[in-house]
Amino acid sequence: MLNRDDLIKLLEQDPLSIIDTVLLLQQRILDLEQRLNLNSENSSKPSSTNNPWKPKPKSLREKTGKKSGGQLGHRGTTITRREKADIETHHRPDKCECGCILTDVPVHKSETRQVIDIPLPAEIVTNHIIETVICPNCRKKNRGIPPAEAPAAIQYGYRLCAKVADLSVNQMIATERIAQYIQDHHGIEVSEGTIDSMLNKTYTSLESHEVALREALMAASVVHSDETGVRVEGKLHWEHTVSSGPLTLLVIHKKRGGEAITTLPIADYKGVLVHDCWPPYNNLPATHALCGEHICRELQGCFELGNQPWAKCMRDFLYEQNRLAHEFRLVNEWFSQDQRATIRQRYREIIANGYAINPPPEAPLKPRRGRVARGKTLCLLDRLLNYEDPVLLFTERSDVPFTNNRAEQALRLTKVKMKVSGTFRSQQGADRYARIRAFSSTVKSYGLNILNCLRDALEGNPFLPQSI
Repeated sequence: MLNRDDLIKLLEQDPLSIIDTVLLLQQRILDLEQRLNLNSENSSKPSSTNNPWKPKPKSLREKTGKKSGGQLGHRGTTITRREKADIETHHRPDKCECGCILTDVPVHKSETRQVIDIPLPAEIVTNHIIETVICPNCRKKNRGIPPAEAPAAIQYGYRLCAKVADLSVNQMIATERIAQYIQDHHGIEVSEGTIDSMLNKTYTSLESHEVALREALMAASVVHSDETGVRVEGKLHWEHTVSSGPLTLLVIHKKRGGEAITTLPIADYKGVLVHDCWPPYNNLPATHALCGEHICRELQGCFELGNQPWAKCMRDFLYEQNRLAHEFRLVNEWFSQDQRATIRQRYREIIANGYAINPPPEAPLKPRRGRVARGKTLCLLDRLLNYEDPVLLFTERSDVPFTNNRAEQALRLTKVKMKVSGTFRSQQGADRYARIRAFSSTVKSYGLNILNCLRDALEGNPFLPQSI
């Protein structure tokens, strides 16, 4: 580290270098101060990284004036009375207060109160008796064919396998606790190794579902894609998702960029791809749409931390167009050609205002290698300028959403999984989790029972999604 005398000598020998260094350090300090103030509302940082000792970040959602709870027209749900009861118990008084015995007195009036409960846990044991018959004509022995679920002398059934897969993947319960749960609730003792074999069997049975899922996603008109960090054997990997409507595909890969993207159906996809402007996506042949919510969070940070009024104008402008798009969808209408032209004109005016108060950085007084850093504000302006069509595609087509929330929702439970487990112990375990979780998410979106669908898949009849 230089002391005061060294700086004075250096200033006399090379003043231009000192001036450039001071300017560079000033910008560096500003960037670090802004980084300290980033949170989930003004950047792409997850809410879990917010400082608990600082005030809660102000939400970007605006008040609608509606009361909390179910809105007008919302179809509520409540417990419904069953027509047939399994158990019926009569409750009648034995005697009156005056001492009269009421045992043989006819009933004057009755009311029914129904209680819905779950049955006591019990195992169901099925004996598959394989019979052999000798043909009376040729004396050949003919043996019956055992079912697929009974390949050995004793075997656990498909319902139990489906239950184990659901507890492990969807409920994120550890293997040891699953064994304890099965013992306590069903009276069946299973080892941790058996549970692992059940999960492998479930994973294999869903292979045809994943093939059909990839084909359905390739045929969809709009798909969403995103990625999030996970740990496999303690090392950073990435879970990628491609989703559309009820369809969800999850793939865990050691890479985040192009090498991983080539394993996804979006590698040759020609429809609309909604994403967060991760650079490798921009090289794909699809029609691109950028997540407006991510852009608005960056604009919020630019306005709060960089004192950029144009950023607030752009954020409010994008939110207003999204509100209008939502209203148009409700009445089956869309922006006219003149309206779309006006939107683009206003969009370019706001960007021009941003460049007017943020001129390009001056070249250093003493030439040095590399490009001059433009800073976050200019980089955001450059992106808005260069990606005008992907940013505003939601105003051009009614089937293109404003956000990439569909992909983010598909990844949400994996972040919970990482908080619970910390890491996957192997790549095989990670792949197993991704396929079973994607299947569960898809069938749930179709309104189907997850346990029943897992059992059907184990029986060789997996749910196969169709093109949407």
